[in-house]
Amino acid sequence: MEHNNLKSIGCDPLLSSELQNINGGDTPGVNTSFANDASYYLTYAFWGAVDMIKAFGLGAAKGQKLRFQG
Repeated sequence: MEHNNLKSIGCDPLLSSELQNINGGDTPGVNTSFANDASYYLTYAFWGAVDMIKAFGLGAAKGQKLRFQG
């Protein structure tokens, strides 16, 4: 932060307690139930798969567009 001179405008690094409060409290696997952990990881896996499918589709569309040019 000092390298980017962010301290001069009042930016300080977050404390670990502040980082844990960003996502609503405890991180998965720390003082949470198995059901909470499973739903957390399954949700992120689902949205990760959705993002991969979108990226593949966009890449395939771009490849087809380049294939039929000139």
